[in-house]
Amino acid sequence: MHDLRHTLASWLIGRRIPLPAIRVLLGHESIQTTVDRYGHLVRELDDQIAAAVEAAMGAPAPATLHTLPTMSAQ
Repeated sequence: MHDLRHTLASWLIGRRIPLPAIRVLLGHESIQTTVDRYGHLVRELDDQIAAAVEAAMGAPAPATLHTLPTMSAQ
């Protein structure tokens, strides 16, 4: 059962659900507990977040990163 909690937290982080919301869902008394256990998963998203920001600002993203599609002007 405990493994399912970890899986759920991992999936939520992958969907960019904020850690404070995950803290409440998991019933952690302190956000520090959530950060200590799952903070490394948030850092794994850093490349995707950087690519999204660069795409939004019009900067070319490195070819190795998955970037968000750009919207064409109509």
